[in-house]
Amino acid sequence: MTVRRSHHYGSPLRVAVKGGRLSIVIGVETLAYALKFASWAIRFDDVRNDYVQPYQVVDETELAKDVMHAMLHEREDGSSPLSDFLDAMTKAAIEDGSLGVDEDPEPENPYSAEKDDEPA
Repeated sequence: MTVRRSHHYGSPLRVAVKGGRLSIVIGVETLAYALKFASWAIRFDDVRNDYVQPYQVVDETELAKDVMHAMLHEREDGSSPLSDFLDAMTKAAIEDGSLGVDEDPEPENPYSAEKDDEPA
């Protein structure tokens, strides 16, 4: 299954599940183009009395590398912005009724030690 958004610039954002992998791919040109319309990157200029985009991409590949590093920036607990995104999207899929997950009525604590070998 592939979800594709088509654009006139660069390689489009694509998400696919194939060969046992979830792939998220975006062309560097598309990523750079998206910066032009990111709401956080547009500000109101009182002098011009208009909204302006204060950032100009001068190297699309370098921007993509920097975004990659930001996505993978590991915190002390081992998590990263990318793992946070995957956690949030997994939760959203489950809340939307994912057919790939059964809810266990008696959930186990994944952090507890196995106690099968200990006497009761």
